[in-house]
Amino acid sequence: MDFGVTRSDKKASGVLSDLFEIVPIAESLGYNRYWLAEHHTQDVAWNSADMLIGLLAAITDRIRIGVAGKLLYYNNPLQLAHNYNLINFLFNNRIDLGIARGIILPQNLGRLFLCEEDLLYKSPHLELLAKYEKKIELLVSYLNNDFTSLPDLSNSLIPQWNNHPIDLWVLGSSKTSLPFVLKHQMNFCLSTFHQQNNYIEIIKTFKKQYAEKHKKKINPVVAVAGVCAETSKEANEIFKNHPLKNNLFPFIVGSPDEWKEKLFALEKEIEVEEVVILDMCNSIEEKVECLTLLSKSFSLKDQLQ
Repeated sequence: MDFGVTRSDKKASGVLSDLFEIVPIAESLGYNRYWLAEHHTQDVAWNSADMLIGLLAAITDRIRIGVAGKLLYYNNPLQLAHNYNLINFLFNNRIDLGIARGIILPQNLGRLFLCEEDLLYKSPHLELLAKYEKKIELLVSYLNNDFTSLPDLSNSLIPQWNNHPIDLWVLGSSKTSLPFVLKHQMNFCLSTFHQQNNYIEIIKTFKKQYAEKHKKKINPVVAVAGVCAETSKEANEIFKNHPLKNNLFPFIVGSPDEWKEKLFALEKEIEVEEVVILDMCNSIEEKVECLTLLSKSFSLKDQLQ
């Protein structure tokens, strides 16, 4: 996962340049996904990753490219379904669409992204919270070419490119979104770095409820943040210089052996098959080293054969 954070010595253009170098490297090292975050702040190289997804998919062959995630309050479900089903078709079903229930702050900035209907509310953000589930329902329907919610339109509003809807992910840092995930049988990624949560209990509860409701297993993903370097000392030196060191809760900052020990313990505890990593390195050299060390430690390239 990549936040696209800018720094005093690396402006937005430099971060974007690094991105197009790093993603093919991640693919060659055996990684399965590369997700781009959406944040509407001044310290990132992109606010929305929509324009980047197709470009990154075009310079890679296997790795899944995704957005993690679209702030659903500020997006039209029909437009999202059209755009992402199209790009997923163009790149052989290897695009991931993640959605999140975050809001844009300050509120006067968030209002710029709202449609006229939503601006009529005295407290638009509070009203949009209530509309979140409805927008999820519409998005799921539209992605599957179900337009029964629009009785006046008899024909499909989205061209029938193929019968394989895009992989839809709900991203969260608590159990708040779980009812939506359970109801619509969506993929779920739980962040451990946005807030201190009991992620083990949340994942265990979710898997149990999903199995009981749908009579089958699901494999949620856990997102962790940290730094991997040759030694724990080097990793901590890198981490202390990261712009978000005081805003995120790192999972581990250490050597490959330390990462391996902690991730295997996590796998044993909650039986997760996949982990998404937000690497908190600064320079492209540090990022490539982090990716390389973790790839070797977990033999990612061997799993491609």
